[in-house]
Amino acid sequence: MLPIATRFVSMFSGVLAFAWVERRMGEDHGLSFDEPVLRWLLRKRTPELTRAVLFVTQLGSGRVLTAVSIVATVALWARGNRRAARFIAITASGAGLSNQGLKALYRRERPDVTLHLSQTTGFGFPSGHAMASAPI
Repeated sequence: MLPIATRFVSMFSGVLAFAWVERRMGEDHGLSFDEPVLRWLLRKRTPELTRAVLFVTQLGSGRVLTAVSIVATVALWARGNRRAARFIAITASGAGLSNQGLKALYRRERPDVTLHLSQTTGFGFPSGHAMASAPI
């Protein structure tokens, strides 16, 4: 297990990074590099890369991460590691609830739909894939 100081620094760094992004969101309703990066990716799009990106995207989907967290929780509980099982269950649930609450708070629209590889709904910040993947 990592020393408490290392864990605290890691957590605090994440909070600072989120605060920086959040502040930028409030200043111009988005990060100025969003659209140019998406347009650059669009120019680089190939069928092979598209398949790879869609596969990785599915790995971070709510369905997959929910299944992984349930299986991990049950497996840990069955092996007697109740503390780790509770940790996974609480952090995975908390991430989902926090994400929905923050999306409702910021209400940031997604970038231009023509740049998307798949159907998307809801607000674009914070990233549901990133928020759900972090505790898993």
